[in-house]
Amino acid sequence: MNEISALKKKGAQLLEENKHMKMMVKMQEAMRVPRNNHLSGDYDHSSAYSSSNFDTSLKLGLPFPQ
Repeated sequence: MNEISALKKKGAQLLEENKHMKMMVKMQEAMRVPRNNHLSGDYDHSSAYSSSNFDTSLKLGLPFPQ
């Protein structure tokens, strides 16, 4: 019973820490938004997500580094 109680307490602490970390990430993301382009219509969002910007290849069977 003591172990169950301790795990419940630890779970509650982890949930609170997760909530705090999510809030911190949201604040950091809000600070990174460009102030001059995000509301105007002259920013081309499609260029930021073109397929040439991302490496989506999957590499299997690579040798293990010695």
